[in-house]
Amino acid sequence: MVKTGVDIASWKAAVNKSKGGAVKLSKYKSLELSKTNLVPYTSFKDLIEAYNSSVANFKSFSEQDAVRMIAAGQNKKKDDTNGQKQFSSARGKG
Repeated sequence: MVKTGVDIASWKAAVNKSKGGAVKLSKYKSLELSKTNLVPYTSFKDLIEAYNSSVANFKSFSEQDAVRMIAAGQNKKKDDTNGQKQFSSARGKG
C-alpha cells in the first residue's frame, strides 16, 4: 500500500524555499536629481518609492503566507492522523 499524508519537514522546506524568493528582492536607493526638473526624470523618485513600498508589502505578505501555509500543513497532518484513527477503529468494530 502506498503511504499517504503530509511530511511536515518536506512541507516546511518547500514553503520556506518559496518564501526565499521574496526575501531576495531588494529595494532601490532613493534617487535625487538636482540638475533637472523634467517630469520624466523627476518622476523616478516617486516610482522608486512606489517600488520599494511594493517590495516591503510583498515581503510581509510572503512571510505571513508562509506561516499560514505551514500551519495548514500541520493541520492537514493532524486531520489525517485523526481520520486514520477513526477509520482504524471503525474497521476494528466491523
